[in-house]
Amino acid sequence: MKPAKEMKVKTIHQTVSFKAAPKEIYSILMSSARHGALTGGRASISTRKGGMYAIMDGWVHGVNVRLLKNKDIVQTWVCADWPNHHASVVHFHFFPMKNGKETKLEFVH
Repeated sequence: MKPAKEMKVKTIHQTVSFKAAPKEIYSILMSSARHGALTGGRASISTRKGGMYAIMDGWVHGVNVRLLKNKDIVQTWVCADWPNHHASVVHFHFFPMKNGKETKLEFVH
């Protein structure tokens, strides 16, 4: 058996703003139908903590570690082209803007 291939990793921290309320962004990320419509790929997303998901035609899959509706999504991410047994933790944190119709999304991977 070959030893597991080592994967170089680094933290990605990105903040973006959307002209949509936090509930809209959360809904898109956690709805199989809405996520699939946005990305053009199949999505199967559990809305429960500990539930599994697969997005982008199964290229990314994992488990919901923490879900705070309209505020936080923490998931494990496993990508099809990553070495076996490698997983990452992704954190989406939603910050409502003052007008309530915009959201700042912080993505840490």
